[in-house]
Amino acid sequence: MLFALLTLTFSLAILTCLQAQEKDVEPGIIRVKVTEQLAAQLENAPLTQSLRGTVETGISSLDVFNQQYNVTTMKRVFRMS
Repeated sequence: MLFALLTLTFSLAILTCLQAQEKDVEPGIIRVKVTEQLAAQLENAPLTQSLRGTVETGISSLDVFNQQYNVTTMKRVFRMS
């Protein structure tokens, strides 16, 4: 009886956790936190599109990420305070 109660409690805790994570997920959107230095570089970088339609920034590590995840648009979400 105790084992069944603990199993049920644990299952409910996992379900609650998964539901909380699901509401934070937006299909097709990737949010990436960058340093202020990189953010400044991105503000000044001329964004272009590759032949495949992915965003190119001129920052090689970010361009590889954009190709890997087929990133087609970028926008800054949070401004400096």
